[in-house]
Amino acid sequence: MLLLLLLLLPVVLEFSFVSISAQQYWSCSEGPPLGNGNSTCVGPTPYLIFSHGNSIFRIDPEGTNHERLVVDAGISVIMDFHYKKERIYWVDLERQLLQRVFLNGSRQEKVCNIEKNVSGMAINWINEEIIWSNRQEGIITVTDLKGNNSHVLLSTLKYPANIAVDPVERFIFWSSEVASSLHRADLSGVKVKTLLETPERITAMSLDVLDKRLFWIQDNREGSNSHIYSCDYDGRSVHLIKPPTRHNLFAISLFADRIFYSTLKKKTIWIANKHTGKDMVRIHFNPSSVPAGELKVVHPIVQPKAEDGDQDSGKSTWTSNRARHKVTTCLLIQATHKGF
Repeated sequence: MLLLLLLLLPVVLEFSFVSISAQQYWSCSEGPPLGNGNSTCVGPTPYLIFSHGNSIFRIDPEGTNHERLVVDAGISVIMDFHYKKERIYWVDLERQLLQRVFLNGSRQEKVCNIEKNVSGMAINWINEEIIWSNRQEGIITVTDLKGNNSHVLLSTLKYPANIAVDPVERFIFWSSEVASSLHRADLSGVKVKTLLETPERITAMSLDVLDKRLFWIQDNREGSNSHIYSCDYDGRSVHLIKPPTRHNLFAISLFADRIFYSTLKKKTIWIANKHTGKDMVRIHFNPSSVPAGELKVVHPIVQPKAEDGDQDSGKSTWTSNRARHKVTTCLLIQATHKGF
């Protein structure tokens, strides 16, 4: 996916017109936390951040409040965020820089220089770490949020590409794009396990930290069609999601019972039910010369906290305190809408 981004026209036309296929309303009421596939949220309304050309943008799921946060992020960007610190972190592959900015787009600054061939990045929001993979070197490296105290977490890997972490469960996941496989290890770098292998190419990956499932985009070798799959954290219970669209899928992110993904040719972000691929909403940017690249849903439940003193045990307040806490349950209500 990163090579494809580099080949695309490095100039993005700022979108002044956003159209959507259906209006969404995020209506919240009090209720217990649910991790069983129901659309849930705590507190604020979720929003999307995504790379587009050489910029980073934000937009609400209903297609409103679209704003450019970073003007010159780089031609090819790998991105994640830290909700508690209110920061976006990204790797500018062209300049070989790790940078950060506040979620509102203020105070952009360099964190550190970074090596070539970085292929994936994730934030460990509990242990305050940045983790990235290097495809050519076959390693995964860890550093603190200031870019200091870096060390190699995993080595002698076969072309690690996309990575994702669930620090509550103490797991790191990565895909091997060349070998077409998914892997898991403990965040201490031990207990390495191959979850599954596939004859098709894995191009993107994301975690559902509430339902404890791994989602990924899988392309056939000809690159003519894409599918979305998911499995549990042990590589079992594999599920194929069949969205009605027959486009090349590009990036993927999860929130509650919704899956968000971008498409290559149509220059759109799609929102659909993560179980069926249906109930689709399309956010389309006009005019646009490139697809949305990295895609993340920003919300506190995407990065749940660990119990005090239990960071190594994998217990989380989201799970163990669910009977004691009242949280906000968001119901996603869709109504037909022609767009703006």
